[in-house]
Amino acid sequence: AAVELIRRVSEGKTLIMVEHDMSVVFGLADKIAVLVYGEVIACDSPNNIRANSAVQAAYLGQP
Repeated sequence: AAVELIRRVSEGKTLIMVEHDMSVVFGLADKIAVLVYGEVIACDSPNNIRANSAVQAAYLGQP
């Protein structure tokens, strides 16, 4: 319900949110910035973020 409300009120607007539940992030975002220790390591579409090796290494422990 909250995700649908956020989607509705942010339509046509830029929304900046901090969220650690990636299912929420991937469900809402058109563009995602991933930070590690305050540094942006990737900024791209959800599909490209999922496939990004730097993101995978930082958060999933994979190369």
